Amino acid sequence: MSVWTDAPVSRRLVRGSSRIVLAISMLLLATGLAWGAEEDESGWSLDDLERHLVLDWDAPAECPSDRAVRDRIRTLLKTKGEAEHQVVAKATVTRTPAGYALELAFDDGPKRQLTSDNCIGLVEATSIIIALDIETHVKPAPSIAESTPTPHRPRAARSTRPSTRLPSSAASPLRLAVGAMTLGDVGSLPEPTAGYRATFALSYRAVRAEAAATVFASRDAEGLREGTGVRVDLRTGGLQLCHSWSLDRSAALGTCLGSEAGSSTVTGFGITRPSTSTGLWMSVLASSQLRLRSVRPLVFGLEVGAVTSRAQAIIRGQGTVFDPAPWLARATVGLEFEILPRARME
Repeated sequence: MSVWTDAPVSRRLVRGSSRIVLAISMLLLATGLAWGAEEDESGWSLDDLERHLVLDWDAPAECPSDRAVRDRIRTLLKTKGEAEHQVVAKATVTRTPAGYALELAFDDGPKRQLTSDNCIGLVEATSIIIALDIETHVKPAPSIAESTPTPHRPRAARSTRPSTRLPSSAASPLRLAVGAMTLGDVGSLPEPTAGYRATFALSYRAVRAEAAATVFASRDAEGLREGTGVRVDLRTGGLQLCHSWSLDRSAALGTCLGSEAGSSTVTGFGITRPSTSTGLWMSVLASSQLRLRSVRPLVFGLEVGAVTSRAQAIIRGQGTVFDPAPWLARATVGLEFEILPRARME
């Protein structure tokens, strides 16, 4: 497809779209950093919990981390005190055709086996069982006021046991996530360039569908005569389908296939009648995404693609000054936050 840059054409580019995408990215980042700021009513700290619990948590990479499980147990504990007994437990989560299975074993008790559509439900069940066991052995710290007898005053009974109600999200294996990415690209424009991407993803167990909008920094292609050429802009939207593979307990690798479509806008400069033209851009992509438990919520990715529709830039009297390559390669890095269910369990 040829795009002539020295004849009048209608402008199809929506000005300011790059600013919108950047604003969305910053909003997603601010929202994600704000998560976890909620306070809980527990008087326990993680150091307090360490004195009462030895937990070996073994789960696939897409499940909450060992620290998240301990923090959930901590928030369920209400009675503050000391105990000579220390709870020693090993929790093992494995994938099954129907979802996930949990085997919870205590040094001084029987094993428990549970199943769920997703990890969140098993984490909540594990936290409740362990919190109940800890509180059974904890003796409340004596109050200074107990040495002075006081008249008996009836008061409403208040349970110190953690709630056994599972979160509503535990019933659903669906997960929603939003992300903000930066990327480096070779092949799409006249020179290597950077891009900014906003993503929205829907996951069901190990399968993930992702939509993305990307804006690339413009690049120039020089004409045959000095001072002439074209400026090329590219904006795309894409869809891809992914499958997540667990790499032991520390990482998850996603492999994806998809496509993108968008507009390639060419603006001439240094010529007699400069104008702007827009052509169709389409490509087929294969990509991989790496998520490391230790650096959540960072996501790293690589993409390669075949360009199936591209616009050439032609200047009358000079010929073709830019013909996009039939292939592309990209590297991405960014932040991604789950919004259903949240990584921080409520």
